[in-house]
Amino acid sequence: MSLPLAPEAASDRAEQPAGRLCIGTAGWSYADWYGSFYPSLPKPRGFDELTFYAAHFDFVEVNTSYYRIPSPRTVEGWAARTPDGFTFAVKAYGALTHDLELASAATFQEFLTALAPLRATGKLGCILLQFPPAFQPAPASQRYLRGLAGLLDGLPLAIEFRHRSWVAPARVHDTIALLQTHGLGFVNLDEPALAGNMPPTSIRTSPLGYVRFHGRNARWTRPTSARRVSGTTICTAGPSSRAGATRSTPCGRARR
Repeated sequence: MSLPLAPEAASDRAEQPAGRLCIGTAGWSYADWYGSFYPSLPKPRGFDELTFYAAHFDFVEVNTSYYRIPSPRTVEGWAARTPDGFTFAVKAYGALTHDLELASAATFQEFLTALAPLRATGKLGCILLQFPPAFQPAPASQRYLRGLAGLLDGLPLAIEFRHRSWVAPARVHDTIALLQTHGLGFVNLDEPALAGNMPPTSIRTSPLGYVRFHGRNARWTRPTSARRVSGTTICTAGPSSRAGATRSTPCGRARR
């Protein structure tokens, strides 16, 4: 099933200027990249993975921030090792998406403080909030989404749903309206066609568009070493803030 970009998108398509398209990967530290993307081991003296990566891509999605809020000093190092114009999408700390009862205002503030070096250098593209399959369109979930912009200081946010109920035919237009009203971007996914997974979509609900390519091999969902694969992320940021414009900035990830 392929769903619409937004109800008014077709009439706007010819009016919108093209935005910036960014392509990168989900993370940059993978042992199996040595000898294929990075130089062969042993690692050359002084070699830095992120510096090398940033010479080839202008965008990266940070996933380690899901497991632990990085220190501002660590994030400052990311900014220092990448050139002007480089863009980071930072995945929200897990408590902010998976343990909502523990997601206190203090936790949000700690996460924002960590991102300050990227904000100061203009390198923070957006915060990626990846919700679990259990996060479905109940009233409590919708209230939580409505409060996110205020809790995260009005930063660009990309919302990744992991349950197809958000885009069911009877629900999809309500989901689009909710995200548009609160300035939240929608993350389009390409992933295995398994029960409950999100279907292919082309939805944009804010100036930021985001596409993550997980690949269509169902084996990637199994807890084996075969899951440890890299991905290509596509991100664009369009100049128009009008909801429903087609030429926006898709960001995304493709596993290989």
